[in-house]
Amino acid sequence: MARKKATTDKTTTSRKAAKLALAVSLVAPSVGQMAHAVVLGSVQVQSNLGQPLVAEVELLNADQESLKTGIAPPGVYQQHSFQVPYQLGHVNVRMVQKRDGRRVLRVTSERAVNEPTLELLLQAEDRAGSIVRYIPLLIDPAPA
Repeated sequence: MARKKATTDKTTTSRKAAKLALAVSLVAPSVGQMAHAVVLGSVQVQSNLGQPLVAEVELLNADQESLKTGIAPPGVYQQHSFQVPYQLGHVNVRMVQKRDGRRVLRVTSERAVNEPTLELLLQAEDRAGSIVRYIPLLIDPAPA
C-alpha cells in the first residue's frame, strides 16, 4: 500500500513539474517583449460547480485598440501535451472595463462546468507582442 502511495505522489509531482515547465516555456519567449507587451495578471473564478464559468484575468499594459484575446486553438494544446478541454468550443473571452477603471479579460462558458478543475491556455496579443498563458482554474462547489 505504501508503495502505491509513493508512486502516486511521484506521478503527481511529475505532473506539477511538467505544468510548471510548460508555464515557463510559454512565457519565456516573450520575456524580452514584456516591457511593452500585454501582461496577464491574477485570475479570479466567480462561479461555482454546476454553473456556467465566469472568471476574470487581470489585464495589464495592453494596447486596448489592437488587443486580440481568446482560448488557444487545439493545436497549441497538443503542441504542449495538454488535453483539449471538452468545453473549449463553448468558452468565450472578452475584454471588460470595470467600474474602477481596471481592465480584465472575462472568461465565460455557455455550459455549466461540472469538473472541479479546468485548465486553459489563454492567448493575448497586441501591437507590442503576444503571450500564451497556462491558467488552471479551481472551481468550488456552491456554498450550502
